Amino acid sequence: MFTDPKSVDRLPKVWDENTRVGDMLKGKRGLVIGVANADSIAFGCATKLRAFGAEIALTYLNDKARKYVEPLARQIDSSILMPLDVPQPGQMQAVFNRIRDD
Repeated sequence: MFTDPKSVDRLPKVWDENTRVGDMLKGKRGLVIGVANADSIAFGCATKLRAFGAEIALTYLNDKARKYVEPLARQIDSSILMPLDVPQPGQMQAVFNRIRDD
């Protein structure tokens, strides 16, 4: 029998203080790259990490992707939102510098 995975997942899709499921990751920080839209596996991971208390930094590929990722970053109260196109010189270092500085 096929079970729809969405019906099994009991963790919140969007983080807010009222749906927090635990503090296992409180005080931890994570960088999630590869978010393209709300259906991205990367965004699913980010919401789950946030639900357990982690602070999340998100990146987006380019200006076209930013319009999709920026509202998602607000949904999970992301502390950092930056562009990251790995082959572009300096972008990866800029992300890590920002994480270090914040």
